[in-house]
Amino acid sequence: MATVNSTTKPGLAVGAVSKADDVIDLSEIFTLLMRHKWQIVGFTAAATVLVILVVFSMQPIYRASTTLLLEQSENKVVSIEGLYGAEVQNQDYYSTQYEILKSRSIAEKVVHDLNLVNNKLVNPTLAEKGMFDGLFDIRGLLGLTLPTEHLTDEERQAEVLEKTVRVFQSAVRVQPIKKTKVVKVSFDSSDPRLAARVADAIANTYIDSYVGGRLEQSSLAHRWLQEKMGSLEVSLIQAESLLQDYREENNLVDFDGVASLAETELRGLTASYIEASRKRSQSQAAYDQVKKINKTDLNAYADLPEVLNNSLINSLSTQYSKAQGRVAELNMRYGPKHPKMIAALSEREALEVSIQRQVIKIVDGIRTQYRADKEREKILESQIVDAKTNAQAFNRKQFRLMALKRDVRTKKDLHDTFFKRMQESVATEGLETANARIIDKASVPKTPIKPKKKLIVMLGAILAVLFSSGLVVLLDMLNSSIKSMRDIEEKLSLPVLGVLPVLPKSAERIDTGPSAKSPKERDYDIVKVLKEGTDNYAFNEAVRAVRTSISVGALDHPRKVFMVTSTVPGEGKSSVSVALASSLSQLGKVLIVGADFRKPSLVYKMGVKPGSPGLANVLAGSHRIDEVVHSIGALDVIIAGMIPPDPQELLSRGLDKLIEQLSETYDHIIIDCPPVQSVADSLLISKYCDGLIYVVESGRVSASVIQHSVGRLLQVGAPLYGVLLNKHQHAGEKYGSYDYYYEYRSQNAT
Repeated sequence: MATVNSTTKPGLAVGAVSKADDVIDLSEIFTLLMRHKWQIVGFTAAATVLVILVVFSMQPIYRASTTLLLEQSENKVVSIEGLYGAEVQNQDYYSTQYEILKSRSIAEKVVHDLNLVNNKLVNPTLAEKGMFDGLFDIRGLLGLTLPTEHLTDEERQAEVLEKTVRVFQSAVRVQPIKKTKVVKVSFDSSDPRLAARVADAIANTYIDSYVGGRLEQSSLAHRWLQEKMGSLEVSLIQAESLLQDYREENNLVDFDGVASLAETELRGLTASYIEASRKRSQSQAAYDQVKKINKTDLNAYADLPEVLNNSLINSLSTQYSKAQGRVAELNMRYGPKHPKMIAALSEREALEVSIQRQVIKIVDGIRTQYRADKEREKILESQIVDAKTNAQAFNRKQFRLMALKRDVRTKKDLHDTFFKRMQESVATEGLETANARIIDKASVPKTPIKPKKKLIVMLGAILAVLFSSGLVVLLDMLNSSIKSMRDIEEKLSLPVLGVLPVLPKSAERIDTGPSAKSPKERDYDIVKVLKEGTDNYAFNEAVRAVRTSISVGALDHPRKVFMVTSTVPGEGKSSVSVALASSLSQLGKVLIVGADFRKPSLVYKMGVKPGSPGLANVLAGSHRIDEVVHSIGALDVIIAGMIPPDPQELLSRGLDKLIEQLSETYDHIIIDCPPVQSVADSLLISKYCDGLIYVVESGRVSASVIQHSVGRLLQVGAPLYGVLLNKHQHAGEKYGSYDYYYEYRSQNAT
């Protein structure tokens, strides 16, 4: 029989499939998640239960808040606020007060007043350590904790106070209310009564601290002002004397008019110098061009911009062109001595002489203009130098005089300000008001602020769903196996013959076999499954679709002998062989041959008595064909028979003639072959077949291994007919997707 190497793709069971773009397909992700929904639900439930246990074991925390109104004081001692601590008059003032409320000094005073050092809720050294607290002490586990045996009692007390204050500050909250001067001071504690006491104590301590500080600052400022006034008076008298002596020494009067005149003169000279420099640059550029031209070559001057742009020369050039034209015209009619010819030549020469004279005049004008511009620029430069020298001398005197005036004015203003503030300080000494007052005292909270049990449980459940879903998607992305028809076309670049869904666990199984340890472990009885179309409609319809593909593909290229193989054992190639043979038997006479001598399973799937003769016996010559053919309903079967010591050597003994002889009797022959990855038997059998059906189990074997096995088949010229995706698990794929198989059923189906 001739070997068939046709590469014609068969009709696909689901229709034409186009290669999808490399984009995220949300429908595929949804299908994947639905396929693993129970794993996701289980993980989410376990994580949620764990979160609930942790949340309900957490200690509740209460928050009590005291409301304060912050106001800026009106009693200022001096206007130099930074000098002695007066309030700033901007928004930073309130931000500063917020930080003071959270400061260490306020915290230490409250801890001392309420004796919180002896409260185990605030002092961490008094708290009872839990069973697992030591696990989170990283410094202790690493041996980084400093020993405390050498510390004195004072140092130990300071360390305890430091830890207590640190815990105290972490529990303080300062929350300003937007667009108001109101601020809420809160304290968090597991004891609601303690939280209320501490919140009120913080507010009162802040107010007392402010008033005391203001009194101390005002007293210090008053004493400092008295000491400063004497030195300010002496400094002011000295500055006034220096100003008067300088005026008399330099005979100075009002400088405004003189300064204005000098400034105007210098500005005018500068503007004239800039204009002269610009003109000199232009004339120099023209002059440099003239210097490069030979004086005897008058025609070279014609390219100068001044010559080209001269209106008179342009007019003479136009007349010269016309005269040249007349000379040329007359030259065609008359001789050189004709009067008209002589007159035309004379006119042309006169125009040429006029143009040359005018060019010379322009060139001389360029030289003259350059020398004049250069001289004017030099004169203006000299005048500017003199004006600057006079102005600088004038400015030096003016600057000195202005400095003396400014010194006098500054010292006088400072003296007057200090004198005024000192009088105010005397009048207001001892009168200080607080910058804040309590609006609402803290009440004992009834409900805790944390943990927010419902929110934490909800977030935990959501995160568990997201994590488990992401893990499913990640594992699926890392899985390089073939899971869909799209994977076959994109990763293997092979034609797709069809998709067979995984059978339900309730489907009929065979009674015997090598894996029949328990009923659930037995292989499916494919013949009975195909007969029970009502219970296994999806599988039966998928098999019929593959059968249709084979029938349609045989219209152009008749094919009778098909071999079925896979990459590794256990992918269902034998079950696929039985299913295709049973389905094709409805269209004609079909023979299924078991050629897997290594691990024969056809004998069990077809219900043939073990030990019966088969293909190996025929090839060995011990039996005839009619002695090994078993009729199972409308299907004829030849099992593998005896297991030979060298299957490849046995297959090379007339297998081609045997297949040719069987083809005369049967319409279709299905050969169940061993896996390609395990042995090379399939490579030998492929030479005598019309088509090769390659079975791939969904989600089992990686694409690289399948590519290697298919490559071995193609190297020997195997007639690869198509790939059949087996044991495909679905989760309700949408109609028209790559992984769609026939799941809908007609109400009138038989």
